[in-house]
Amino acid sequence: MFQFWNQHWKFGKAASLLALRAGIIGINLAVMVSLAWWLGLANFGELVHLWAIALIGTTIVGAGAPLIILRMAPDDLHQQFLAVCFVTPALLCIIGWVVMSSLFPNTDWGAVLTLAFALHLLQCLAAAMRVTGDAVFSMALRDGLPVVVLLFAALLSESADIAILFTALMLLGFGVSALCVVYGIQGAKGGSSADRDPRFQLWLSSVLGMAQGQIDLVLAGALLPPEIFGGYALLRRLSNVVALPVSVATWATAPQVAEALRQGDRTALQSASSTGSQIAWFPALGICLLCLCGLGLGWAADVSILTDGGWLMACVMLLGAVMHSYWAASYTVANLAPSPSDGVRARAMSLVIYGGGVALGGAALSALGHAVVFAAATGLSSLFLWHRLNRLYGVDTSAGALWARKKEIAWRMS
Repeated sequence: MFQFWNQHWKFGKAASLLALRAGIIGINLAVMVSLAWWLGLANFGELVHLWAIALIGTTIVGAGAPLIILRMAPDDLHQQFLAVCFVTPALLCIIGWVVMSSLFPNTDWGAVLTLAFALHLLQCLAAAMRVTGDAVFSMALRDGLPVVVLLFAALLSESADIAILFTALMLLGFGVSALCVVYGIQGAKGGSSADRDPRFQLWLSSVLGMAQGQIDLVLAGALLPPEIFGGYALLRRLSNVVALPVSVATWATAPQVAEALRQGDRTALQSASSTGSQIAWFPALGICLLCLCGLGLGWAADVSILTDGGWLMACVMLLGAVMHSYWAASYTVANLAPSPSDGVRARAMSLVIYGGGVALGGAALSALGHAVVFAAATGLSSLFLWHRLNRLYGVDTSAGALWARKKEIAWRMS
């Protein structure tokens, strides 16, 4: 009976996270449309460009800090809290400001990197809150608050540089204050785990993960004609919706995965991994079916981006997103494992496969070709990581574990 209610509580929590994630996406879209209307397309484009640079900078200057917090907390974080959350990222921001200002003097790197640092602090705060089990508020804080503050700052000033600086200062004040409170709470718990801080590998995994998600848009955008790439990018956005439950699964299960790995509890690790797969896989299938129905209607209505093979390209993209959902738990386990090198290898493999395919195809590679190569890179790298984790820890991080578990239960009952 307890297991029944515990299971339903877990998936009720996952459903609330999924609804929150959808709401955050809606808020982001509404904010961007409002900013475009308020600022005009020229100022809006400049603002979004600086915002995108700051988001990339957050991953680079963060040095894998959110993952380190998940691995070390709740008992072992205090000793390295300042270095992980403040000192190292601040030094990287200063170095980045000196280097980038000399290379690209026309960009206000002070405002951009201040915003990157502020967003990094929010990510650290969200990670610390996830450890305590407050996944809903931490997701709203990390993904919802920044764009709302950006909208408020843009209402104060139509200048992109000043709006970015206002956003950075407001988020910085909030992030520093909140993290100082967290630091004081963690101080009572003490502890040390310097030997479990493979910081460079976590940093590399974060940077490669960002590159893995954007590499096809960068290369396809450089090689395809603008009108064809526009359709590719739009369909890619559509396929990303299928992978929406993956991020929810990560948020819901990461603390349990980290605890199981720290305790060396294989049963608990398999349970957390299977829970993540269940949260990600079935909703992803449902969303994929809805997208396929929408594509069918669009194709029947002769929508331009779905003609001339566009519908087939969309199906390939959806297949890649479904494969990502099938192995949803793999990167969560890999990033929180004692050595995250396997996750780094898998991400690097994906980049090499896609980059190699594009290099072979060159400018002759069609939009459909880019979609096929990217889906293949996603599937092969995920398969590699699943195999490695299965050998190292004896856990099945794929959705296939769900059917294996059902068969085992049926066998025991027979």
